[in-house]
Amino acid sequence: MRPPRVHQVLFAGSLLLIAMATLTPQPPTNVMEGSALCLLCGGYGTVDALLNVGLFLPLGVSLALAGVPRGRGVLAAALLSLAIEIAQLRYIPGRNATLGDVVTNTMGAMAGLWLVHWAPVLARPPVLMARRLSIAAALWFSGLAGWSAWAMRPAPTALVYWGQITPTLGQFRRFTGTFVSGTLDSAPFPLGRMASTAAVRARLRAREIAVRATVRPESASSGKIEPIVAIFDAGQNEVMVFARHRDRLFVRLRTHAADLRLRVPAYALTGAFAVPAGADSASPVTAGADLLVTRLTLRSSGYGTERERVVRVSPWMTWSAFVPLNYEFTGWIGEGLCLLWLAVNALPLGFWSHVPRPDPATGGREERWIDRVVLGDGGTRLLRLLALLVAVGLMPLLWGYPLAPWTEWGAAMAGLAGGGARRPQARRPPPAEKPKG
Repeated sequence: MRPPRVHQVLFAGSLLLIAMATLTPQPPTNVMEGSALCLLCGGYGTVDALLNVGLFLPLGVSLALAGVPRGRGVLAAALLSLAIEIAQLRYIPGRNATLGDVVTNTMGAMAGLWLVHWAPVLARPPVLMARRLSIAAALWFSGLAGWSAWAMRPAPTALVYWGQITPTLGQFRRFTGTFVSGTLDSAPFPLGRMASTAAVRARLRAREIAVRATVRPESASSGKIEPIVAIFDAGQNEVMVFARHRDRLFVRLRTHAADLRLRVPAYALTGAFAVPAGADSASPVTAGADLLVTRLTLRSSGYGTERERVVRVSPWMTWSAFVPLNYEFTGWIGEGLCLLWLAVNALPLGFWSHVPRPDPATGGREERWIDRVVLGDGGTRLLRLLALLVAVGLMPLLWGYPLAPWTEWGAAMAGLAGGGARRPQARRPPPAEKPKG
């Protein structure tokens, strides 16, 4: 029996993945996601759109490998997505069918078809194209650094704030313990409409705020996020959440990532509410969070134990803005993923800027002087250096971050070196034939 080809396996696997992700029933939710005609729906609309693109990208790749014309492949993906949305609308409980899903699913298949078409050229580009791709990669790396530094800054909304204590909110579980006391910047935590809205907003923008809460956990956590104190605005937009999540202290502040319907980073202190064996669960536990520019200190004390963790808020935490689930920065794993994200985004610049220049004697076209100076070997070395200084050094400083630690400089240089470790072979035109006779 003839074994299946790669495109057949990929096609079957992509269809199975699409079916599992889109056709399984979901529990009902009371959080409104928007109308059926919306393009970016709900508070995480951009995340959902990117996930849809990634979901249908393997389908586009498999169709391209099978030799399906791009126009037919796009049409097939659009019809498949439309059929899925109709099934969600009529037959599958807990699903929201939207026009945006059809559009982004189709875009994902288009991206897969395009990727197969252009992959050989991008992997072995002509020399001048590689030089220009390296400029584009440098602009991407530097621009992403500036955007990330902006996206991770606190972004309190302009509406009136409301303080909430152990609230009942649709997206959270109610705190199962007892609230004893709480403070916001040394003042009692407000309940209801906040007369100090302007002052709190200014403190958040300055990245200087402190929250304390004393509670009696009493019962085991539900496993869900249970707000102890929170701040929401008059439009029910989350500004700050200070909560228990399992045995962790959970803290989340609204950042500019929320303006783009991306996820906001959350920070956690493991074991903050853990009840030791034999301890009285009704004993009080005091937990706190202090933000000072980019230094977030999480503390807890109770049951005779004190815990503390200091988190450095980094621009490169933006990778967590694109993931489908809430990610909590609890330790070295999150910090390592930030460094990996930094290195991955530096890698294309290292790859394309290491394309060797062809020798005209072997058939390569003679380069103009501007190509040799700006896009030649010396120029690409300078380009890598400038991109490194701008992305890791300058952009964070412009947005009020301290000088990047050596680990981020090392991750960026590792990405540049890793991209150049396997140098792409430049595509050269064949040498001209010598006239006979």
